[in-house]
Amino acid sequence: MPRRALTAIACLAALATLLPAGASATIAEVGAIQPTAPPSVPSCTAGPMGAVGLAMEREKTEEEEAKAREQKEKEKKEREAKAKKEKKERESKARAKHKGKGKKGRAKKHKATGHKASAGSGRRRARKAAFSHRRLRASRRDEHSVFGRAAAAAQTAPSTTTTTTTTTGVEEGKTKSGEVPAKTTGEEAAGAEEAPCLAVSRTTGLQVRVGTMAEPLVIPKNGRIVAWTLQLGRPTPAQIKFFNANEGGQAEAGIAILQPKKHPASTYKLIAQSQVLKVEAFFGLTAQFPLSRTIKVKKGDLVALTVPTWVPALALGFGKETSWLSSRQKGQCSVTNAQTAQTELKSLVQYSCSYQTARLTYSATLISTP
Repeated sequence: MPRRALTAIACLAALATLLPAGASATIAEVGAIQPTAPPSVPSCTAGPMGAVGLAMEREKTEEEEAKAREQKEKEKKEREAKAKKEKKERESKARAKHKGKGKKGRAKKHKATGHKASAGSGRRRARKAAFSHRRLRASRRDEHSVFGRAAAAAQTAPSTTTTTTTTTGVEEGKTKSGEVPAKTTGEEAAGAEEAPCLAVSRTTGLQVRVGTMAEPLVIPKNGRIVAWTLQLGRPTPAQIKFFNANEGGQAEAGIAILQPKKHPASTYKLIAQSQVLKVEAFFGLTAQFPLSRTIKVKKGDLVALTVPTWVPALALGFGKETSWLSSRQKGQCSVTNAQTAQTELKSLVQYSCSYQTARLTYSATLISTP
């Protein structure tokens, strides 16, 4: 007989033992996804091994890489602007140096010409004074001559003017400015990968939203949980070996009943739990597990999935409005190899880690009491 038929018979038998004669009750699947929701197929096809939160970490890494690229572009533009400014300053200094040499040469020329002109004027004055003295002596001799000679003819001497010319050579200063090469940085590109096999590992997970559906795992009425369902991916043998070696052993899971507390936020008390079962035989299937001992629940309680080791029960492809919480501590959201499952009855644990775009593929069968 098919497994689903056996499960249905078990549920009906449990219902018969729970309800008095003539009583009416309803059966509800807590956590069932509406047909309009995205397909919830666990992510475990052939490909590299992964762990819970890998998709979110990859998205975060892509955002960080985009910011790093923007920062590099900004730094490159700043370097180019700085190089352009330095080049302009060098050219300005070269022009100032060229202008300074020209002024210095002209001042030197003026100084040299003035010195030589002064020397020529002194010599001319000396020659003129000597000529006047000779004429005076000759005139006196003529005046006192007994024979009354005629006055000696005046002698004339041409005056000469010395001109000097100087030339000043100005050497043009040249600045050689080279272009600053742009810095080339190599970015590591992610290699082409196949779809990863994601698994929930060593934690208790609670789905808090699927699309527009808030709190899909809340108990709507008082009653009893008689079975729970798990949709499993199909890892390859190599992936199964990897997870078994790194996540504490063979795949196993169970359900936990949580009672929400107001303070601190996202704190839950464990009030009941099912037996933990090994599920490797059901990989690739949607398996329903009847409870040998049903669990009494109240309206407002929550159904969570407890995974002491690992299970391939994580569906991707949802929007950011879809999210689930983990019993991991704050700052340890990407640490998947530490045991954080909430298994101690009446314990209070704050679910500090939230993961988006993914859904835990589990649900529970509730028989409400009248």
